Amino acid sequence: MQPIGYPLFLQHPAPGAENPMNPALIPIERELTIAKINGAGSFEFYNYITAEDDDGVGYYVAKPWMLRVAVHDGQTYTIGVNDVTLASASAKSMTASAAGEDDETWVITPDYFEDEVITVRRKDTGITTDEHNSDDILWEDINTAGRCWAAE
Repeated sequence: MQPIGYPLFLQHPAPGAENPMNPALIPIERELTIAKINGAGSFEFYNYITAEDDDGVGYYVAKPWMLRVAVHDGQTYTIGVNDVTLASASAKSMTASAAGEDDETWVITPDYFEDEVITVRRKDTGITTDEHNSDDILWEDINTAGRCWAAE
């Protein structure tokens, strides 16, 4: 039995291993620090952020599904008695529109900030880094900060 707080690991065969029973330990959860990397002007994009580990190795990290702007752009949801249509305004804001109501600007709250430590998990997120080189994003923020969309 592993003590509480012990890092979680998944048994997985090493790539190219002749013996498929030869496991390599791959972390499935870790902490990363949000940072500006690869010369990007911003660490935050529509569906992901950039982060690095303690050794300075850079990662692309998917935002939690509910915070991915592109997922909700142009979608209509029933909220209370209103049908609300969302439209992306930036990487961290959306415009919410409902018939007969004033438009609202929704922002991610609390916002991501540089040097924040986030916890991520290894996952096939189904998104790529279209702003850079179309790499698959294999890490997702597990949202321990409790971020959500809120009216500005």
